[in-house]
Amino acid sequence: MDSIARQAGLSKGAIYHHFRGKDDLLLSANQILTAPVETMMTEAETELSPVQGLRRFISQYIRFWQDRPNEMLFFFLSMTKVLADKRLWSMWEAYSEAYLAFFERLLVKGVAGGELQDHDARGRAMALMGALDGVIGYLYINRNLTVDWVESRFFDVFIDSLLPAAGCDHA
Repeated sequence: MDSIARQAGLSKGAIYHHFRGKDDLLLSANQILTAPVETMMTEAETELSPVQGLRRFISQYIRFWQDRPNEMLFFFLSMTKVLADKRLWSMWEAYSEAYLAFFERLLVKGVAGGELQDHDARGRAMALMGALDGVIGYLYINRNLTVDWVESRFFDVFIDSLLPAAGCDHA
């Protein structure tokens, strides 16, 4: 807390006035970090087409993290702390379930509206969620991967492969 206070230009007492401790501060910082992602989910669900909503989210999500290496580093460091302390899991469990449910809702809506073929929406939602979070780190590590290439592969695998075969517009 001394280091955090020093870097923030605050007294340790000022930090403790707002946060009970490091864990509380960590959770609060992560809630701020995930707020833009939650906004992206809300915006994607306002699209009339769930397929376009998925495309929009995937593109925004990948580009959001690609443009924010410091936040991505903080996220990865936070996850090591969260995984080591079950008391911190509750926020991430809720976020993870909301994230998964978001993908599942759009996929189910796509099937119901005839934009997507019938499939295991929950399973695909889980695969998409895991793949998106996994690829973000690889975009930093592997200089041969580009955002545009990754985005197009996500569209191919998670959306275009489910489009009805006849008369479908991939745009």
